[in-house]
Amino acid sequence: MPLSSSWPLTPTTTKQKAAFNVVPSVPGSHGYVDPHLIERNWKEMFAWLYAEYMGDNDDNEGGQGGQGFVFPLTIHPQSSGKPHVLAMHERFIAWLKEEWSGVEFVTCAAVARDFRGGRLRGAVVDCGGGGGV
Repeated sequence: MPLSSSWPLTPTTTKQKAAFNVVPSVPGSHGYVDPHLIERNWKEMFAWLYAEYMGDNDDNEGGQGGQGFVFPLTIHPQSSGKPHVLAMHERFIAWLKEEWSGVEFVTCAAVARDFRGGRLRGAVVDCGGGGGV
């Protein structure tokens, strides 16, 4: 079962433009991005998802309270193996462990097993036509 990656949660952006490297030969590449900026973005994304999917949001419009969610981090050794990026990962993981109850670190195989076993729901995406995908 293939599991989707999330480009905003990977240290290498689309077309293999490295977010932690200067790649002047790649069109559209903006080169080096401060790991603290990426870490802040990841924290803001996680906090929003946690509030929506782990909190008691069933009464709020669009709330999915209590259902859980997967926050997939894709880690590429060619960019994540650098000391400043490893430090970012360490800070982010420590933040997850310290600040958020119920957070688990699991393998892709465990996510697939939980999904197949019905313990983890997939997302329903409203495409604007009244139906979902």
